[in-house]
Amino acid sequence: MRQVRLLCWSAALILLASCAHMTVPAGGPPSTPAADSVHCPGGNGRGNVRGPIICIDANTLAANPDHQHVQRGAWIHFYLTDVNQELDIDFDEPAKVHYKGRKGNECWLRVKDDAELGRAKYAAINVTTGKRNDPDIMIDP
Repeated sequence: MRQVRLLCWSAALILLASCAHMTVPAGGPPSTPAADSVHCPGGNGRGNVRGPIICIDANTLAANPDHQHVQRGAWIHFYLTDVNQELDIDFDEPAKVHYKGRKGNECWLRVKDDAELGRAKYAAINVTTGKRNDPDIMIDP
């Protein structure tokens, strides 16, 4: 019995000693990168027919990637590269999309399941500066 107690005390001391040297780094947790560097590293979006990320340059309002192919029913997420400015997206033919939402420098929407195939122009609007550009996507079956 004495050996069991000694073994338990030894294990507790080892555990305590291993925890004692762990410290929390000074300055708190690392800062969160800006949304443009997370979602649009280098201003580049990521094409994916099931749900692309399209990055809108805050100065030129050029879309990256432009002419992105998207399947019916897919979500599209747009980000303005300046997190301090506000983005809005308006489709020339709003009947092709629905479930639109926006917050700050991001906007998202879903292509309708029965959207007409082919080119779909939209306006990328920097609400902060009033500038706009008219890129497009390509809707595929």
